[in-house]
Amino acid sequence: MRDKLLSLFNDALQVLNPYDAVAGAFKNNSIQTGTTTLPLKSFKDVYLLAAGKASIEMARAVMDCGGVNPEHKLVVCPKGSKIPDTLEACTIEAEHPVPGEGSEQAGRAAIQFVKDIPEGALLICCISGGTSSLLVQPAEGISLEELNQTHELLLNSGADIHEMNAVRKHLSQIKGGQLLRHLNKKATLVNLIISDVPGDDPAVIGSGPTVADTSTFLDASKVLSNYTLWEKVPQSVQQHIKRGMSGNDPETIKSVEMKSFIEIVASAKMLANKVLEVAKHSEFGILNSEFPKHKSERDLTVEVADVPFTEDVQKVASEVAGRAKEMVKSVERPCLLVCYGESKVNVTGEGKGGRNQELALRGALKIAGYDHITWLSMGTDGIDGPTDAAGAVVDGKTIGNARLKGLDPEEYLKRNDAYHFHEEMGTLVKTGPTGNNLMDLTMVLVL
Repeated sequence: MRDKLLSLFNDALQVLNPYDAVAGAFKNNSIQTGTTTLPLKSFKDVYLLAAGKASIEMARAVMDCGGVNPEHKLVVCPKGSKIPDTLEACTIEAEHPVPGEGSEQAGRAAIQFVKDIPEGALLICCISGGTSSLLVQPAEGISLEELNQTHELLLNSGADIHEMNAVRKHLSQIKGGQLLRHLNKKATLVNLIISDVPGDDPAVIGSGPTVADTSTFLDASKVLSNYTLWEKVPQSVQQHIKRGMSGNDPETIKSVEMKSFIEIVASAKMLANKVLEVAKHSEFGILNSEFPKHKSERDLTVEVADVPFTEDVQKVASEVAGRAKEMVKSVERPCLLVCYGESKVNVTGEGKGGRNQELALRGALKIAGYDHITWLSMGTDGIDGPTDAAGAVVDGKTIGNARLKGLDPEEYLKRNDAYHFHEEMGTLVKTGPTGNNLMDLTMVLVL
């Protein structure tokens, strides 16, 4: 079942790809945002700014849909991305997940790019996950090294993406809508966004460089205090936040002064529904060859979660496994459970892994002995944590087989070393960057 789940994962990602998601917002040389139609020819000029893991395909779609002057575009993508010739001259490769010199260069370039946009022009801003690391300009008095130190502390603390971004926005000159300080108030802004966060809040996706922000310096302070990080972050970070709380440094942008529109063109919820469509259409090929038809033609039952998971990884594993076990008893099989979101991992060990690899390992422990359950947990961007893996696929036999090999799954978890467990068991999955980013996807197949 491993290969069939991986095939379904890849097929669904291909159906909801960044190019088509963005192209779907264009029709007859116009952009459709909600109930508003904006003819491209009604603007003095059209500019394009694209940033994030999906920036290349998003930018390519906008260019193919017409209206953008070839000289009026800036694309920021992760280093190592495959860049087409048509975008090479306007693309900056930056570092991810840890910002580097390229990220600062991209931040400076984005500020200048926006400054050069005249009144009466349209800025199409394509944002996807990863923008927070790729597009960086630290607040005055904070170095890139100090920014990265703070981010690493947040990543390992168990803070969720909303909490992390509340801090990151207030240590930046770009995030939290602050890029708009440099945009002509008489320009028009259209945000086309691919969501990689629970709740699809545009202000959180990529730390919202062109979207109004509701978080405050006080919120940032509370996050650092709640996770006992205040005394661990650099003095420059503490001082900047203190200045902000006292009103001596400007807050993030609380309202957008120019005419602006926001369209979420793809999200994890949309992907989960695409999984349902693809699975029901293809039926995995399991019904004819691997699952007995006791009564009549058996259809695949697909259950899609209503809301994203955001809790601690142990709780997510327990809830998903619990539902899968219920399906074993109460749902006519075969059936597929589709969940999406971002679990939280409090990293205390020195091992290697990512939240999907740890979720899969914890899931394997929960379904041990259930021979007809297969579990996939994957990052839709193809990158799970600071590793070269996208996630892992396990089943009800994984833990038993591991113990036969003399492996102790619990010890791997104590070290936060899920990567090496899955490597030993052959359950690790490496896809390479997918060029997409729609949070994490967990699929559990029950036969």
